[in-house]
Amino acid sequence: AVADHAASSGPNDPQTDWIYWHLPNDDAPGERGYRAWEADLLARDPSAAPAIYGAHDREILRRMTLFNWNGGDVAEGNYDQALPERGTVLRIRTTKPLPVAFEAQLADINLTSVVTSPATGEATLTGLPERLQVAGRFTGLGSDFAGAALHRGAAGTVGAEVVALDVTLTEDRRSGTIPAERNLFSNDDLRYEDALYLVVRSEMYPEGEVRGQLLLRPNLAPAAPLIETPAADSLLFTGMAQSMDVAWAPAPDPNGNAVVYRWQLAADRSFSLPVAEIPVGEASSFALELALVDAMLAGRGVPLGGSAVWYHRVIATDGSHAQAGPATPLRLGRGTLDDVPTAFALRGNFPNPFNPTTMLLVDLPERADVQVEVYDVLGRRVLTLDHPTAGPGDLRLPFDGSGLASGLYLYHVTARAASTTWREAGRMVLVK
Repeated sequence: AVADHAASSGPNDPQTDWIYWHLPNDDAPGERGYRAWEADLLARDPSAAPAIYGAHDREILRRMTLFNWNGGDVAEGNYDQALPERGTVLRIRTTKPLPVAFEAQLADINLTSVVTSPATGEATLTGLPERLQVAGRFTGLGSDFAGAALHRGAAGTVGAEVVALDVTLTEDRRSGTIPAERNLFSNDDLRYEDALYLVVRSEMYPEGEVRGQLLLRPNLAPAAPLIETPAADSLLFTGMAQSMDVAWAPAPDPNGNAVVYRWQLAADRSFSLPVAEIPVGEASSFALELALVDAMLAGRGVPLGGSAVWYHRVIATDGSHAQAGPATPLRLGRGTLDDVPTAFALRGNFPNPFNPTTMLLVDLPERADVQVEVYDVLGRRVLTLDHPTAGPGDLRLPFDGSGLASGLYLYHVTARAASTTWREAGRMVLVK
């Protein structure tokens, strides 16, 4: 009906069903009218900015909106009426495929299972009239390539395979390209309206070594999630409950894509010493089983009544781009408060004599900064070791004498807590 309206003059776009309204007194009506409408939209709703960010989004809006080129808006209605007054916006839906493009970053963090892989890559899906085109590349698989395919499914879910992809491999079968000219599919095979992701499989990881969700360009990463519970530097004992709640503020996504999360625990702030990793899905909290934490502490040599400072964080991903939240310190103790020493004590070192490593045993009733100073028989200080914010608990402080000569050494252990300072001395024998 709109196409036959006497007041419309511009021809239809040959690839869509859109009609561009032209008013006699408007110069460059398309671009000028779009700019006016965009400015008016932002004035009314600044949060709409991400939705119209970038040239591609503007093209989508041009094809989703009919203007009489002076901005404003009006409710959708019957479009075969008399031409509305200036200051209205008309919306209509296309019946033909748009030339849109989707992109995906391929990485192990986008999988639903825990995989550690150095592999990376990227892919695109371009929607053209009558067909869809897939292209991309990947590099650095941990084992030989075993296949690549598009699957139907949202981020954080596992869906059925839709089409297998034709890949050109390098000689070592660990890297490859997905040539666009060999990966053309009809609209009967693929629908870009569906949630699609690309997965690359290897012999080591037959279910997938890297994955990427195909999302409308341009795509930006979600915000970094901030942990709210437990509070930073909290002291938690594994024997006080069956589980503890870990919660974080939901991470907004600038493109409005669904966000899924992954919780990580490490023995260091840089996460180069990972301890655990748990995919959580779209939820912004989960219950961490403390029996699992106790087993992890024991595996790292923390005794009953002892504690360790570890770090945890949450990674948010839209299935393509990922963003890690800051490392948050978490003080974990084995057992309960009843297992914590009630008084400071230096219980020597074991083994003694030793070559070249030993462990200094310290009972610490509350959190403190611990320093170990080592002296030779002439009273010269030969080594100083700092253990900031240690305890409380049964501490085992490692000592390495590789750089020292055989002989008798004295050591002083000083623990500075908020309420007091403790200091005791011991001796040890290094035999090489």
